[in-house]
Amino acid sequence: MHARASVPASIVNAEAILEDRFRRYYRDLVGLAMRYVDDVHEADEVVQEAFWRHYHDQVLIRPDREAYAWLCRVTVNLALNSIRGRRREAARLDQVARQGEAVRIASQNELDPADQLIRREQRAAVRHVLLEMPERARTCLVLRHNGLSYVEIASVLRVAIGSVGTLLARAEREFTSRWDERLQSSNDLGRGKGGSDGL
Repeated sequence: MHARASVPASIVNAEAILEDRFRRYYRDLVGLAMRYVDDVHEADEVVQEAFWRHYHDQVLIRPDREAYAWLCRVTVNLALNSIRGRRREAARLDQVARQGEAVRIASQNELDPADQLIRREQRAAVRHVLLEMPERARTCLVLRHNGLSYVEIASVLRVAIGSVGTLLARAEREFTSRWDERLQSSNDLGRGKGGSDGL
């Protein structure tokens, strides 16, 4: 009697783990990637690559919490690499607001055109400020805003858990400072235009 050919149990188990984590984490990771690229298709590619690496880098054997932190770290790195590779960050700041509408169009349908324009401009401005910040500070803010705990942020940034609060506070102060400077610059520019119109 010949033994039936079968797929090794280890492979079946690995695929089951991957499928389960993909189902649970995919949407959150796409949201995380879009904090950087703000394009649903590009974000999907980033997350697909992260899961591909997750499958081939022996991360499957790690506990879920460690695997999720690993996936977040890789997603952030891949998203940043995607931005750097294009070398068109300044041009994309104007483009991403239009591209991101694909995933938020349902919630914005009830808004009038003026409100939609304001929201697009605000998202572009926030993204611009984030991209000007140091990478670790930017990542810390984005991860926290995405709902990750201090433990998970520490794992992604590879720092001590006790230092996350300090890093986050510094990042928030830096973002606020840069945001205020941007608003002040915009206000000054607006006053300048107003003065010119009056000449």
